[in-house]
Order: sequence, then C-alpha cells, then structure tokens
Amino acid sequence: MPISPKDHTTCALLAEKGQSHTLMGALGRMAHKEGICIGELVVGPMVRFNMSLFHYAALAGRVDNLAALYEPANYLSMGTHEAVEARCRILQAPDGEGNTALHLAARRGHIPAKGHFDLARFLIMSDVGAAAGGSMPRKGADLFIVENGAGHTALHLAVLGRKLTVVGLLAHTDVQRRRNGNANWMIKHPIPIHEVRSRQGKTAGHIALEIGHLECFMLLDKISRELNAPPPQPQPQPQPQPQKVLSGGSNMGIWNEEIDYDIIEEAIAAIRNGVWTYVPKPKIF
Repeated sequence: MPISPKDHTTCALLAEKGQSHTLMGALGRMAHKEGICIGELVVGPMVRFNMSLFHYAALAGRVDNLAALYEPANYLSMGTHEAVEARCRILQAPDGEGNTALHLAARRGHIPAKGHFDLARFLIMSDVGAAAGGSMPRKGADLFIVENGAGHTALHLAVLGRKLTVVGLLAHTDVQRRRNGNANWMIKHPIPIHEVRSRQGKTAGHIALEIGHLECFMLLDKISRELNAPPPQPQPQPQPQPQKVLSGGSNMGIWNEEIDYDIIEEAIAAIRNGVWTYVPKPKIF
C-alpha cells in the first residue's frame, strides 16, 4: 500500500536524515493507523519520482535506516513466502528512472573508510543472501547486472560518477566469487560483470576510456588480470575464527563473507604510483 501524499514529506525526510528508531517509530504508528504491517509501507512507492523509502535511504547513504527497513520483523505478519518476496522486491524495485537502491548507492559513491559497514556492501551482501536476520533465497532481477532506464548497470554508474572505490568493490566482489569457484554465482553471471555491456554496447572499461578516467580503466584492467591469473598456491589451514558481528544491533546481522578491501586499495595505490605491472599479493591467513 503506497504511503499517502500527506505523509510523504515526513517519511522521506526521516529516511534521509532521521535516526533509525525515529523512522521506524513513525512507520509503526502509521502502520497501526492503517491496520497493516510496516513492511507494506516500506515496499510501497512514494509519490515523488516513484521512490520508496529504501531508495531515499540509499540516496542519502543511510545504512542504519536501510538495515532497519530491511529487518525481517517488519514483514512477519505477511507470511513466510510473502515476506521473502517483499524483501526481495525492495532491493530490486526501480525508481522513476529505473534505478535500484544499488544504482543510487553506486552513483553517489557511498563507501566510507575501510572496515566500516558501508552502503554498497550492505546491498551487495543482501543481494547474495546474507541478509540481515538470516539467509534469503535469490529471486527475480540480479542487482549486479540489472539496467536502469538509461541502460546502465550499477558498475557503469560508478564509473560514470568516477567513484573508484565503488568500481573496485563491485568488480572485485564478482571476481572473488569466481576465483573461489562459486558455481551458483557463475551460473547466475555467465560473464564477469565488468564485461557486461550497457544498452549502448559499452563495457565499464569502454565508459572509463570515453570519459577519460584512466585510473578507473587501469583498475578494471588489473581486476580482469586477477581473474585470469593462475590459482594461488595452497596456504596453511586457517585457525577457526569467531563470527564477526557488526555493531549496531540485530538489524545489522552477521556477515557470512568478507570483502577483501586490501586488494582494491593496493590496486588503486599501484595505479596512482605508476606501477603498471601490479599483481595482487597472495592472501596469507
């Protein structure tokens, strides 16, 4: 059920600038008044630009609000199947220009310092099933390769926005899963995402050259070399490590997989220092 025009401005401002407990409190009161669950308010599009609350939070880089809106408890009264469908839908829903939340995050470059719980990482991990509150099966559109209204993927928008770290995060996430032999991932993505072409027939590398962003082109080239490099030598068996729980309460969930920021940072540093023969260092556990 869409949020009424009367409540549009308040909810949009809370999603963009309000604290998560304030946002969820307002939605709870609204849902009680309408006799529905919070999830139905989250899923419904708003008036302006056909954006949902999830889009507003993504555009503003508010990860705390995204996690709160995505919390499974908001959807419990829908039933199991309907709740899963609803949580998939808010990740995949396009705004008025065809952008998903990941498109908006990539375009704005919402990635803070290494080690922080950042927006693009939240959306990527939610997409592959490590959603806050538990695992979730994949359904519908693939956030990595879905096009917006202009025919661009999230990676293309990150290149166009010159968001170098976002480019590295998206492309390396794909390569890392391929190098790890993730069969399900490779079935879903028959070609690497940095080779996916826009509606105009351009890859992310083509776009980087077209706009004169040499650093971005070189980063994509080095990530491509990493994909085609020989398998790493066997390393000593890692010692069991406790699961890493992110701060922020139950809304944040537990990461089932770590993104290797070191490789991305080393590649960017090598490009900026003029080291054209950069090869990622083998990771030693």
